[in-house]
Amino acid sequence: MIFRRTGGAGATDWASLRHACGPADDVPRLLRTAVGRDDGAARTALGELAARLTHQGTPYPATAAAVPVLVELAAARRTRRRPELLWQLAVIAESTGAAPELVEEIQTALRAGAHRLLKLHSDTDVQVRRMASYTVGRLPADSVPFARLRQMRDAEGDAEAAAELLLAAGALHPKEAASWLADELAAGRPVLTRAAAAWSLAVYGESFGPAAVAAVRECWATYDPLRDSPWSDSSLSEIISSAPLEDAVELAGAFLRGEPGENASQVVSGMRWRCLFFRSARTGFGDVLAEAVSHPDMQVRAAAAELLVEIRQAVPAAVAALADHAKAPPETALADRRHWLHGLRTPEGRLLAAALRLLVMADHPDWRPAVLGAFGAGWFDGETVGLLAERGLPPDPPLLDVLRPHLASAGMETLMAHEPDVAIPALLTAWGPDAAAATPELAGLVPHGRLAAVTTLRAIGPGASAAVPALAEAATGSGPWDFREACAEALTAITGDAEHLARFVRDAADAGETVLAARLARAHGLPLDGLLPALRDLAAADTADFDGCERRIGAAEIVLDLTGDTATALRAAEAVLADGRAPAIRAARLAGRLGAEAAALVPALRAMDDDVTSHYPAALAIKEITGDPGPLVDAVARRLLEHGAGHWLADAARELGDALEPLVPGLRRQAASDRNTLPPTSLDTLVPGDLEQLAVLADVLAAWDGRDHPADPGLRQ
Repeated sequence: MIFRRTGGAGATDWASLRHACGPADDVPRLLRTAVGRDDGAARTALGELAARLTHQGTPYPATAAAVPVLVELAAARRTRRRPELLWQLAVIAESTGAAPELVEEIQTALRAGAHRLLKLHSDTDVQVRRMASYTVGRLPADSVPFARLRQMRDAEGDAEAAAELLLAAGALHPKEAASWLADELAAGRPVLTRAAAAWSLAVYGESFGPAAVAAVRECWATYDPLRDSPWSDSSLSEIISSAPLEDAVELAGAFLRGEPGENASQVVSGMRWRCLFFRSARTGFGDVLAEAVSHPDMQVRAAAAELLVEIRQAVPAAVAALADHAKAPPETALADRRHWLHGLRTPEGRLLAAALRLLVMADHPDWRPAVLGAFGAGWFDGETVGLLAERGLPPDPPLLDVLRPHLASAGMETLMAHEPDVAIPALLTAWGPDAAAATPELAGLVPHGRLAAVTTLRAIGPGASAAVPALAEAATGSGPWDFREACAEALTAITGDAEHLARFVRDAADAGETVLAARLARAHGLPLDGLLPALRDLAAADTADFDGCERRIGAAEIVLDLTGDTATALRAAEAVLADGRAPAIRAARLAGRLGAEAAALVPALRAMDDDVTSHYPAALAIKEITGDPGPLVDAVARRLLEHGAGHWLADAARELGDALEPLVPGLRRQAASDRNTLPPTSLDTLVPGDLEQLAVLADVLAAWDGRDHPADPGLRQ
């Protein structure tokens, strides 16, 4: 009857709708099974519904159609598993990532069902009331009157359900709820009530303050009072990551100095989340983290030290506290060898890795004996080596001696930066001839296709003569062309004989790799006469193949450089821009090089506006062709919003010159902002990326302020 009455499962043409797995004609069956008598089948059906209707938090057209059915089922007292259905509705209400029209359709359906869901707070099943409170708190705020929430809370006899209503009020009506929640912090109120009010004020509220700090310290003293609430996965962590920074620092210090327990781990987790997204937190939590590296719980110590490394805060007190551990690590730490899949398994090993990195960051006098001792004992940390390379460490023979065995025993499971066969060559390349002692180990990596080792051998030069046989075999073998090219260049650097390069150029040309052969020949001053006709043919060849278009553009670029033939380059750029699958970015760059001669390509370049990846290079080309900075200004603003500032911004600023002026106030705000403006594509790159972004912004703004003809001084405020 419910399926018929809703006009949903019974009347909807589900086959015409789609969910995450395709046509949605299976939704009615799954809904019926979800409320059926078979518990096992129902659990499976509920899981399948969640995966189909809100896959990874994304809704689909079928999701909107399912809302009224789920509401009616949850509201009917004879329905089985109503809390699970209410949970599904809450997940739907939180879902994002769809087209605005679909999101609004879902919100409209939820508004229509709000009155039915609000009535569930008089239900006799307390579990239904508790979950209904959470679901109501996820509805559109305009569908849930604040006064109604207060009425329901006053009538609620169950402590958990009442607390859920407090949380819902804070989420939906933070301004109106602020004074109410503040009253609920009073010391005489139940623990669950105070905890809900404090959490809600921290996460959603307009204020926090001393009463909330006191409530958190008292309510979380022995356990997590919100551990059973669907609102929170780690409530203390969320408070630390959301409360005003001064209060969060006070709370973090208090819990870290308290009794050892899960609270300390939650505190470090909360600090990490805050540091990822807010710059002030990185220094604000510095002293607390310095204390935490001496915490009684080794897990907490390791997590705190790792966070200091991640946020690049080598706090002197923390470094001093970790020096002894780094110089004399326990056997547990030294026996913990990093695996590419699971990293370091023990807190002792993780603490050792973080301690070494912090010592290097701080240039502490103990970094060298600590690294020599740990690496000499067979332990290895690639990030420590990477930091040494970043610092520009001069040649260090004792360090080279302890690194060589790690090169020799490299597992070569991946090409990740922390692996010995990647991290060590990056350091040795900077040492050049002074790294010659490692030639045997580096030569052993060549047959495994390790490009980093080949690059280091090239930097070593004549001192790497023992690697010539391995390099010669690889240069003439069947490996990837870029690797063979690197081997040929290394051979020439070691032997001084350009015949290795000449042979590679001939082999590449004979194999049809004309662009590769010509590029290498140009780089090393080898004759190109025999390649020019083939390059002309390639630059003029029509092809719809992506790789073919890449080769065509590459050939046209070289022909342009060698002969100044703009006509061939223009035809190649025009053809590639006309093919939506083709490497349009390279074609745009080539068009930009041609300047005014490429004016006919401007419409095609403007058509690239909808492509996030190619919008900026297309606008740059338009500026170079027409002199019009408008599209480039818009493209820079868009790219800043989507990707944040990178090294590309410096190039754009130079190209724009005075036309950068409209963007300068925004760049200043971004540089002065407390919030990390990078999109969170990867948590591991958020802080390093933000630090790079700040450095680029500083350079660009310094160059702007140092111009001969500065703009309005008011822009510098």
